[in-house]
Amino acid sequence: MLATILKKWWVILIQGILMIILAFLVMNNPISTLAGISLTVATIILLIGVLGVVWWFSAPKDERETSTLVWSLVTAVIGLLMAAKLGVTMLTVTVLFGIMLLANGYHLVKNGWANRELGAQAWLVIIVGILSLVCGLMSIFNIGLGAITISVILGYQFLLAGIALIALAFLKKRLEKNVSSAVDNLKTRLPQ
Repeated sequence: MLATILKKWWVILIQGILMIILAFLVMNNPISTLAGISLTVATIILLIGVLGVVWWFSAPKDERETSTLVWSLVTAVIGLLMAAKLGVTMLTVTVLFGIMLLANGYHLVKNGWANRELGAQAWLVIIVGILSLVCGLMSIFNIGLGAITISVILGYQFLLAGIALIALAFLKKRLEKNVSSAVDNLKTRLPQ
């Protein structure tokens, strides 16, 4: 097991490189990224509804509740409508994302302001909160800017994850070398 964990450092390196490539693809294609996210959400909602209907029909008759069937059918229809009207779904995703950014920005500004006497760190929190408020408003009122905001934030997350994976790969490579040296050292000390 240890040999497998240590010897596969290059797999993590490849994952990191692919994550960085994905970051640039996501950041350079904001509308496609938003469409992909929206289609994924629509598909998940549709599958939840369909699985609920399947479960209802496969359950024993005494466990079936009409409300469960109705809820599952409504969920499946909403998923279908979301997939069929992808533009509306994209707009909804950007508005919800904008509301999330507004809530986050408000929280940061409020807490930063309450702690402003602590100095530069509090002011940094306030500035980040204001940027979050601005991005939230842009996402709510302009689907194009919302798509860009979502893709940039997601892209930076992929970029940072890719960099971290590459660093982890080299750490694992170094660990593999250290463990191999330690094992060889122990083998030479043991009586034959």
